[in-house]
Amino acid sequence: MPGRRSKRRPLPDPARVSLALLALGTLACVLVATALPSPAAAKSLRRSAPFIRALLMSDAYTAVADEASAVQYNPAGIAGLADGSLEAFVPAFYFDDKIKTAILEPEKLQARYQNLTDADFEKLLGEHIFAQINIRMPVVTLAGPHLAIGLIADAFSFVEILQNPVLPGLHIEFYADEVLFFAKAWNLTESLAFGITPKVINRIGLDKTFTFAELFASGGTLDLESQPAFQQLLAGTSYQAGALDVGFLYRFPFLEGWQPRMGIALLNIGGYSAKDGLRGMKFGKRPSGFEPPIAGEIPQINTVGFAVSPAWAGVRVTLALDVVDVTRSATPGSDWIKRTRLGLAAEVFPHEDGTALFSLLAGLAGTRPSYGVMSRVFVFEIGFGLYDVELGNADGDRVDHRTAFTFGFRF
Repeated sequence: MPGRRSKRRPLPDPARVSLALLALGTLACVLVATALPSPAAAKSLRRSAPFIRALLMSDAYTAVADEASAVQYNPAGIAGLADGSLEAFVPAFYFDDKIKTAILEPEKLQARYQNLTDADFEKLLGEHIFAQINIRMPVVTLAGPHLAIGLIADAFSFVEILQNPVLPGLHIEFYADEVLFFAKAWNLTESLAFGITPKVINRIGLDKTFTFAELFASGGTLDLESQPAFQQLLAGTSYQAGALDVGFLYRFPFLEGWQPRMGIALLNIGGYSAKDGLRGMKFGKRPSGFEPPIAGEIPQINTVGFAVSPAWAGVRVTLALDVVDVTRSATPGSDWIKRTRLGLAAEVFPHEDGTALFSLLAGLAGTRPSYGVMSRVFVFEIGFGLYDVELGNADGDRVDHRTAFTFGFRF
């Protein structure tokens, strides 16, 4: 759903100029905040139910606002959509090289992880396995009243054999989420939009590090089934958490053909504490003061972004720049480059709902690249891409290569 407008904008009046200066002032404040020193380096941010087009643009999506998935990155984006849409059963798959090996060479992977002894385990230190599947069933966007509702099922798993020769451990993170959301946006002025998304997540999950002694409590072989946290997961204990997404989108009143715009989004506002202020969503209880909640957490992500989308002769080019976690609440660190997201989309024959007959997508998340293709033919939508994620504190010390794939129906 392209962010086009039905009539040409008039020249800016003083009120609109003031709003533009206010938005630029806000941006300056948050950019100054990113330059302040902090003791730790930044890692990649975890997102719940990512959309593949945004992911392959390295999540530089806060100000893109040209199709329905904008609601997951800035709820104000739906105020500029041209037509309604319905996504029904659109599964997306994200997995790393280990899962790719399991698909192409299952015997090889099975032999590597079967019947582990202490000696075998030590050879696997530092390895990790990642997989995520999400299904949108459906996501409905009604452009006229600027409403969006949706139900998303999202399953995530991450296993890491901790690289600690003194006391090795196994970090297991797994969740199955049901996400129900309702978004509403308003055009406060001709150029400024505001949006809010209340959402509820029902989660069955586990996020825990098991020690070496716990792992091999049964005669030197891997024994997870006896652990209380793992038994709780198998029993299907669920957790519920609510949150708010809040966003602003300002469309600059010049260069209308390029659609210059700026977005500000605060996602996953899940609560408040005297120590941390506003915080993300947290599930379950902490096993100890040094461990995450049993069912994991979703960080609050505060982002500022810019985008332009010029179009010529049936080709639309979108260039977007985001600075994520500008308040450093989820990934503390002084390196603002790690928070920079650059996205590019070149799309041939774009549809009224913001998709296109053929799209080339690319991006940079800090220094980690992403790239891929998407196509929408009739009601069929397909996409494929590759992206890298930084897992370590130092740039390049722990890069995870991942694959993204989606296929589904869109109306």
